[in-house]
Amino acid sequence: MRQLAAGELAAWPIAPGDIYWRKADGKKLRLRRAGDLLDAAWLAKFAPREDLWLEPVAKVEAVNVLALKLKAWCEATDPKLFIKAREDFAESLRRGLRSTTELSLLDWALVCHRSFKFDEQVVREFQEKHIVLYRRGLLVSGLAVAFSLACGYEDVAFLREIYRTAWLLDLGLVDKRFSYWVALACQHEKANPGAGDAFLKEKSASRDELDLFLTHPELGHQRATTEFGADYSFPELLGCILNHHEKADGSGFPQGLSLSGLADWQTLVILADHMVDYREEILERNLAESFAHLWAAYLRQPLANLPVSDVIAKLKVWLNNTYNEEEAA
Repeated sequence: MRQLAAGELAAWPIAPGDIYWRKADGKKLRLRRAGDLLDAAWLAKFAPREDLWLEPVAKVEAVNVLALKLKAWCEATDPKLFIKAREDFAESLRRGLRSTTELSLLDWALVCHRSFKFDEQVVREFQEKHIVLYRRGLLVSGLAVAFSLACGYEDVAFLREIYRTAWLLDLGLVDKRFSYWVALACQHEKANPGAGDAFLKEKSASRDELDLFLTHPELGHQRATTEFGADYSFPELLGCILNHHEKADGSGFPQGLSLSGLADWQTLVILADHMVDYREEILERNLAESFAHLWAAYLRQPLANLPVSDVIAKLKVWLNNTYNEEEAA
């Protein structure tokens, strides 16, 4: 743990670690957890203080380097420089994702949040109303960008909108009916189609909770289309919100689409969504762990009925690629 320099907080939109206030009696009060949003009002209140301490989780220097490499790629106009910058960034990301020490999920989430900024009001709504949904959104959106890159999507506008769409997957759950039971129902549904509905009935959940669980893809899709659809260059991406609970054999909901009815970008968002838990204690651990750890644990799960086999195959190939000097020359 280290003391924060005056004004240091102002450089961070998201906490790179747990932030504490050390009181006069020596006791400490945690003000923000690693990954929490530091919005303008919070910064105005706490940034001037000189008695704050940080317990780091993110590797801030590594985040800065990777973010600069992504920026160089996104802003390159010369074709040769574009290819060189793209491969330099891609190899740095691959190296980080393969390692259990170089890149945490929070590190990558910070890079994406800095590079593909989303509507702060929506992000703040997630944090203020349902912190579990905020923490999931932070990780799912980052993973969706990584998977998009792995699958060959390199248009910056597309990556920005896949990032935004992944943040919006749980928009239909931002509702007063949302509860811990609904969160666990979503978790059960990932493993077994119909298990979410059955879980809520077993726990004697309310009719409102059951209705929210069954309709949240449609509610989220409707709201996202109404509020953000006009801003999209690729409005078809919003279909990911409607279809993120679909299964390979058509047993998912709300439309019962099979793999053949899903676009490839929908399946990569489904993969990102399925990798991130709804349980707060696991989410907190996920922020600090490496992609390599999460990936290995995920692949040990039963995945036969998920429409993600093609994405997983592409990701495995992409992760093992090496820097191509001839293409960059």
